[in-house]
Amino acid sequence: MQWDEPEESSETVTATDDTGCVQVTMDPSSGRVVDFRLSALWRDKVGVAGFTDALASAVTRARLKYLEALRNKTQQRDRPTVPALPPEAWRRLSLEDQLRALGRIAGLLKAVSAEASEVLRRRQTNTTVDYTGSDTRHVVRITLNTAEALVGVTIDEDWLAAASTARVVSVVKEAFGAAYACLQSARDSTPLTPTPATDRALALTSDPHAFLRWLRQEDD
Repeated sequence: MQWDEPEESSETVTATDDTGCVQVTMDPSSGRVVDFRLSALWRDKVGVAGFTDALASAVTRARLKYLEALRNKTQQRDRPTVPALPPEAWRRLSLEDQLRALGRIAGLLKAVSAEASEVLRRRQTNTTVDYTGSDTRHVVRITLNTAEALVGVTIDEDWLAAASTARVVSVVKEAFGAAYACLQSARDSTPLTPTPATDRALALTSDPHAFLRWLRQEDD
């Protein structure tokens, strides 16, 4: 697949290298590369020697756009919420009930903290692991880290010099797909850390009435 000039779309996360000849498109919901294109002028402007750097540059720029869009969406979702427990409801509790409720809150927070520490420990254990995928002929190798960021590209330059533009596009996309599949397989084989305390805390703080019942030990 090729075109005379790079294309941009407001509905996707797309970026090109400095020459505008190597174009990468990412899924705005996952940040994964879903399309890859080359301009008809890529051999003249990028060449075989500069292809790997151009591809990495386009992928990196697309990922930065994706992360910026993700940050903006997160900020838009962050809105002031109703307090989990209205002050007047707390004041209606007796002193004994307030002390007992504070003890329950402290216990729940301790459990949430322990869960968070375990999740962080598991993530840190895997931060140095990279995942590599390649096409069936192993002429293109794509390496990702656990956050799905590109950390390495290896391309057989002899093959690249002789391959057609359409073939280069097809093989690069195949290698990306294999790298994502390798990472996903590793995730699927790693059991998720259960977070019952965190899930309970989120459920309680989203429902003031349920939170009050829990503080009164009416809902265990």
